[in-house]
Amino acid sequence: MNLNNHYQLLGLELDYQIDKKVLTENYRQLQRSVHPDNYANQSDRDKRLSVQKSSQINDAFQTIKDPLKRAIYHLSLLGITLQDNATTSDGAFLMAQMESREQLEKIKSIDNPELEIEKLLKSVNTKIDAEISSLIELFKIASETDKKIISSIKDAILKLQFHTKLRTECELLEEELLNF
Repeated sequence: MNLNNHYQLLGLELDYQIDKKVLTENYRQLQRSVHPDNYANQSDRDKRLSVQKSSQINDAFQTIKDPLKRAIYHLSLLGITLQDNATTSDGAFLMAQMESREQLEKIKSIDNPELEIEKLLKSVNTKIDAEISSLIELFKIASETDKKIISSIKDAILKLQFHTKLRTECELLEEELLNF
């Protein structure tokens, strides 16, 4: 089992764009092969190694299946770390995010908010899809020495991070509204 990176561990090409079906099939096959139950009659060392391998496979799968985590991880494979406090310098984007958050707050106080939350979620999902498409193209041409492309990747990741957080907040509000 090659453990150089998550892509190799999961039997995938080093490419930001993935086939989710292949990812899931490879993950399940790997998990079956190292499942701790297969090592029930083995030594304690083998049992421990099985649990460790299973954990590594789970971590790799969780990272690669999530577009945001995958982008941050893929960037790290280029030798670049995204700073925790990093934010986009795109003023128009930041203003749009503030407006979306205000819209989310307003939804809480209107009658029949289901339609409005659905519209906002659809808009956010469209923006997430656009950032993922952008990242697919940017990672295809990325190299650790091309500062302009790396900067564009970082910016797209930060925007994806904003959109993903907003989507989570929308989904939480939707769930809250449905429970009342």
